[in-house]
Amino acid sequence: MPLLYTRINHLKRDSRDSGKDCFQRVFTLMIDQNRSQNNQYMWYTDDYRYAPIPEQKDPLIRAMIHAIRAWNKTEILLADINFKVYQATKSPPIWPPYRDSDSADVNFYTFKDVDEFPLTVPVSICPKSYPLTPKKIHVRVDGVSKPLKVWLLSLCSPEILHGPQGLKAQRRWFSRNGQIFHLLDLPRELRDAVYQQALGPEVYPLSTVSKNQIHALPSIQVARITLGLGGSPTTNLETKYRPFAVNRQVYDEALNAAWNLNRKCFFDPRIFNTVVQAHASNLSKYNWLCKLQLNFTNMAYFHFFGLTVHSDGLRLGNSKGAIISGLQNLVDLRIRFRSLDDGWNGSLWRGQELVQPLGGCQVTMVDWIMALGFPFVKHIKNVKLAGGVKNRSKAK
Repeated sequence: MPLLYTRINHLKRDSRDSGKDCFQRVFTLMIDQNRSQNNQYMWYTDDYRYAPIPEQKDPLIRAMIHAIRAWNKTEILLADINFKVYQATKSPPIWPPYRDSDSADVNFYTFKDVDEFPLTVPVSICPKSYPLTPKKIHVRVDGVSKPLKVWLLSLCSPEILHGPQGLKAQRRWFSRNGQIFHLLDLPRELRDAVYQQALGPEVYPLSTVSKNQIHALPSIQVARITLGLGGSPTTNLETKYRPFAVNRQVYDEALNAAWNLNRKCFFDPRIFNTVVQAHASNLSKYNWLCKLQLNFTNMAYFHFFGLTVHSDGLRLGNSKGAIISGLQNLVDLRIRFRSLDDGWNGSLWRGQELVQPLGGCQVTMVDWIMALGFPFVKHIKNVKLAGGVKNRSKAK
């Protein structure tokens, strides 16, 4: 990070080049009380911290603070920044209006946003008549008078609503607007979409069968299937499962969306085997095996289809591909291949002393795996390849 001296010089240069809002930030440095008291304040420190002057009784600043709080409830961009307002000078307040015609019509106020350097702008009231409302408060920027709300919105970037930043901005807005979201007032289709996103949109089912009984078919068949909690002894629900604790109606609707609409994903063949072969009496009313995703390593795919690689050749075993072909309701299967960054961990030749620790060609691995699995997936209506797959492999 550049030194404070360098950052200030860059800010001054941008203000001379008509940079957006740069002059207002430079003006804050010009009237900063700490700098006027000690000229060296900014030059030997790395952080700039604005220190407002002592407060005075000013109805205008109270009106601006109340207005910003009200706008935070309706404008997500303003709520994300949450502007702070301070008096920039010790000049007397311009409100209420006085009979003395020599009283000032403009006063300076500093607005603190997410930037290191706040903005200081002249604020006026137009028209200067009772009562004082937010619509009458104007700021003058670049020779143009603007309503306070319009100017504050111009300082916000809509880009913060995209990606992870948008989710954080939305949470901050919800925490500040005090509004209640009535989920059950939405149509059922929209509620299902909310449940899908809240619970996933991918879920990872687990069986409650213990590790000691994972190879015993009777124990596998009588085990229950859960939404990723399995046999964990924890008493606290994970965040994404909290919709189940709202009320009975939301519980039933969220459970239906999780099992019928969300894609079921499996990253280990043993988990897939124990879940699919369970009779799952608790899920008898759901069509829960219609959309699946397999996300195994290359080695796991070969083992699943009954092929093991040894230093002296290939060995055939019992293929579990029939488990897939036996799923009568399966209409959408996504076969995901791990990223090449997995490297030696998922290689077929892992642990072979005579082989250098290098993974095989990914294109060849995908072709071999799909050749082994084709007889078991050819009847499925929709089969897609995802992950570390070349386009030419997808086109085959």
